[in-house]
Amino acid sequence: MKNGMNSNSLPFSRNVWFKPQQSTPWLTICLVYLVHQFIVFSSGYFGQSLLAGRKAHLEPVVTILKGLTRWDGGWYLRIATEGYTFKSAAFFPLYPLLIRTLQGMGIAPETGALLIPNLSFFLILVVFYRLVSLDYDDSVAVRSLWYLALFPTAFYFSAMYTESLYLLLVLLTLYLGRTRQWFLASLCGMLAGMSRNLGIFLLIPLLYEYWSQENQAFNSPSLKAKVKLLCLALIPAGLGIYMLYLRQVLGNPLAFMAAQKFWKRSFDFPWNSIYEAIVNISVGNNLWNLLFTLYALAFLALAVKLLRPGYTMYMFFGLVVPLTSPAVHSPLLSLPRFVLVLFPIYIVLALLVKREQVHWALLCSSTALMVYLHMFFANSRWVA
Repeated sequence: MKNGMNSNSLPFSRNVWFKPQQSTPWLTICLVYLVHQFIVFSSGYFGQSLLAGRKAHLEPVVTILKGLTRWDGGWYLRIATEGYTFKSAAFFPLYPLLIRTLQGMGIAPETGALLIPNLSFFLILVVFYRLVSLDYDDSVAVRSLWYLALFPTAFYFSAMYTESLYLLLVLLTLYLGRTRQWFLASLCGMLAGMSRNLGIFLLIPLLYEYWSQENQAFNSPSLKAKVKLLCLALIPAGLGIYMLYLRQVLGNPLAFMAAQKFWKRSFDFPWNSIYEAIVNISVGNNLWNLLFTLYALAFLALAVKLLRPGYTMYMFFGLVVPLTSPAVHSPLLSLPRFVLVLFPIYIVLALLVKREQVHWALLCSSTALMVYLHMFFANSRWVA
């Protein structure tokens, strides 16, 4: 712990964002952000130039932006401009709603759909640094940022996907919970639940944080304590709002679950998903998906020993829940992308890596893999 203090005893206040020990290294954050963006943009441009086999000059800006709008991006744009169908109900509403809101302000849907994740990613770096700094020194916090920004699938933070928006809301939920701002934490948790189905599981780590920091209030009969605890009910309300909307528009509040059949997903036990990937390891992307899954499982085990239980709980649900919904053609479909938002991985890495040579070797290898994967993604080839 930073300065040898237990994190639960930190002198939290309503002005925690402005406390001296919570000062933000803006230059470092800007550097991490710009390096990430440069790698994503350049690999997207040259990837399309090289892999597509085009000899004609490609207009850089159009090419870069086009490479960030593949796959799910088209669905979010369609929802924002045309509304929901039974098939698109699998995509949660907050991101399309924000795109539509920006459209109402005169911003084109394609522009808004890219502005949201790219702005969210910068805010992620700010909030993640502050969250890690609650427990650890500056070196651990900064290394965590680098490992997050240069993770092999980190290009999804800049693409027309919900990874940036969802992770930002997750980090805000936990940070505000750690600083005892329960209403704001619950509100962010509710929004996370409206951006992805996993958002509802933030209730578990936030309940733990409330219990660990408000021991007396947890069992107190006072009205103030009850109101604080009642705030946490906002988190499942996010999913409830979406269900009410689906009932009104499609006549089925569980349409987001029924839509999984269109994507060939069904329920199974997590170990069966892993077993099927091993048995069919030579088929499609099963090898890549399995490697990322095993990587995350290893870090989950390390997180249990090294990190706060609340962080481990978030990571557990973020990894296990996707394993229960395998696709017929790919039992670990999209796991490399789902692993991306499991932020405890980067804290554990920062704690384990002590030598500068190892740190730079890890960053270089991770960056090289990110370039490789993004070049394929930018050319409309499935990655995750």
